[in-house]
Amino acid sequence: MSKDTQNWPKSADKEQNRARILRLLDTGPKRFTDLLKETGFSPRGLTTMLKDLEGAHKIEKTRLQNGRESYRATKSGESWLMKYVGIVALANFLRDEGGKYYEHHSGINTVMTNIDLTWGIQVDMLVGKNLENPITSDTAHKLERLLYKQIKEDIKNKKIHLDQSKKGDILLGFMINYEDLVKSIQENSLEYLDNMSKQEWDLYDRKDNETITKKEFDELQTKLREKTKKKLEKLK
Repeated sequence: MSKDTQNWPKSADKEQNRARILRLLDTGPKRFTDLLKETGFSPRGLTTMLKDLEGAHKIEKTRLQNGRESYRATKSGESWLMKYVGIVALANFLRDEGGKYYEHHSGINTVMTNIDLTWGIQVDMLVGKNLENPITSDTAHKLERLLYKQIKEDIKNKKIHLDQSKKGDILLGFMINYEDLVKSIQENSLEYLDNMSKQEWDLYDRKDNETITKKEFDELQTKLREKTKKKLEKLK
């Protein structure tokens, strides 16, 4: 192996390395030394990758409040990351960053095997380094049972058809952003969604279509949102 090859980052996948750096910058500007520590890349490899990203206008240099030079993602870089990051890329990222792996998290598959029954569903998880796992084995158990029952219901109602002659695997991904999950629970996001008025829904549709007026937008952000929040308070 040549010296040049040795000095490239650990992964041979250039796109994965790009995503890895951009995911770190997605949380805010970072210095070269920060990126060096968090990626584990060699100094020469990281320099090469940063120059590549900067040349592609995915990142740019900036200054922190203390005046130190750092890097941040550009709008183009953020857009590219959103398109690139999928369940496989995220799994690779969490693995490389030392995330914790939970295999057969619900335990149903193991139980079924022990009593000579087939199951076909398995919840495996990767949780980011230093994060608490918000999915208990009991929750994973309920998710598997719900999925199994729903598939059977869809077969019964002839919404889907399963072909016994075929073999293969299906990957069902739940990508959970820990920070957003905590915030959504604090805000009761799902409960809010389920209790929105028709008027509020209509105005959000118009907001998406960019046909909402300033007066309607102000009403949406104040009067209607407060009305829904008060409704939620009464339901507690």
